[in-house]
Amino acid sequence: MGINVYLCDFSELEEFQQRLQRCMLTCQDKAKDLMSNKNQQQAEVEKQFADCMCECSAEHLKLIPLMKMRLEAAMPQV
Repeated sequence: MGINVYLCDFSELEEFQQRLQRCMLTCQDKAKDLMSNKNQQQAEVEKQFADCMCECSAEHLKLIPLMKMRLEAAMPQV
């Protein structure tokens, strides 16, 4: 039982991290696309990149309560 709980916890956290990482990579891709546009100022690209990363973080912060509930449900009752 203990190993299953550990694996469930690890899987839950790993999935959360991967989702956040994919979101951040999307921000990076958008910034690269903007950098290829010669008319785009670097400061503006950096701002848009930072804004995108903040949106990713805010989106994923909203997921933490649900993730916490799933982790608690997977824990054995003491």
